[in-house]
Amino acid sequence: MTTTRRLCLQPLRHACAVAAACALGTPALAQQSPYYLGAVQGVASDSNVYRAATGSDIKSDVISSTGLRAGVDQPFGRQRWALGAEANVNRYSSQKVLNNNDYQLTSRLEWATLARLSGVLSGGVKQSLYRLDTTGNRQFTQRNMLRSSNLGLQAQLGTVTDLSFDAGASMSRDSYSSVLFAANNLSQQSVNAGLRLRPGSGLMVRVGLRHGTGHYASNTDRLQRDDVDLATAVELSGASTVNARLSRTLQRHDAPLQPDSRSWTGALGWNWRPLGKLAFDLNLSRDGSVGAVNFDNQIFNLASSDTRTQTRLALRADWDLAAAWKIGSEMTLLRRDINTQLLLNNVAQGAQDQNDRTVALNFGVRYLPTRNVELGCNVGREDRSTDAATVNAVTYAYAVTTASCTAQIYLR
Repeated sequence: MTTTRRLCLQPLRHACAVAAACALGTPALAQQSPYYLGAVQGVASDSNVYRAATGSDIKSDVISSTGLRAGVDQPFGRQRWALGAEANVNRYSSQKVLNNNDYQLTSRLEWATLARLSGVLSGGVKQSLYRLDTTGNRQFTQRNMLRSSNLGLQAQLGTVTDLSFDAGASMSRDSYSSVLFAANNLSQQSVNAGLRLRPGSGLMVRVGLRHGTGHYASNTDRLQRDDVDLATAVELSGASTVNARLSRTLQRHDAPLQPDSRSWTGALGWNWRPLGKLAFDLNLSRDGSVGAVNFDNQIFNLASSDTRTQTRLALRADWDLAAAWKIGSEMTLLRRDINTQLLLNNVAQGAQDQNDRTVALNFGVRYLPTRNVELGCNVGREDRSTDAATVNAVTYAYAVTTASCTAQIYLR
């Protein structure tokens, strides 16, 4: 969660005034526009801004955020293009060393041809404050910005037929501003191909292959990952859908002292809409930190660079309480199996295996009095525990409680 204070008051006031005028005076025209421009103001409290270990010197703070939003979502012919940009200025009341500016730019092109060829081209760049400690049991108390860029292409031939073929490629780059984290800089590439079969209404089965590579700046070792994927999507009813993937994963290292590994990875998701205003989403996944991708657009999912595998269970519920009120809650359980060998030149330097467990709870309320105005508040709690000894630990226990409120106004 990114939070901030004040920036460029005059431009923001002007943007807010224009957006408010549009929201109140020209709703019909606003609905026809594919463009939007908005301003966001938020304030948050954080009980443990450095994610310090339980029992250590814990710092709390109040953070203010001021941001701008802009974008376009425009269909043209058989194509659709969406572009979104946001920027925030984040200011901490006490821990001013963490003051930062974050931004994000995303683009997505959904395209199709007359020859039953279609696909998705996605890309983006972003910068955000990196809040997690990967330096063992020591507290990192400086500003560390994570900068990421990615590009992914997924194409499918035979979209409306019973049998179709798909293939794609992607690449990403993640780097940290702090020299203490330079060893964690990571670049990844991946290619994939598969066959999709639709044997009946509401059922899809896919068999595919993936090959990926990952390279950390800390060493000369290059990790290679190969996956054989079996995936399915089943529409149980008009209100219930199940998605599943099971993969046999092989990871190999160029460095002779880095051990290879074979494992099962995968994901299971259930989307249930029992009522028109009530929705539940249940997701279970197990995967590694290198080579895990989003199958929709082939964009890499970034995890902690010292996480060998992580198992995640998440349950989310959303309720449209009334026309203008929306309630959302989520519970996440996460287990990380950690090994430091990826950041070392060889295992002889003392790579360790440890694990930790995290429980996260979030509850939020949103109020939308008009199409162009949104108010919301959110509270969250996160607890991480571990059995690792304090000495030479590569992870630690911490707890944090957060609360935030935001106001957004848009010109559409």
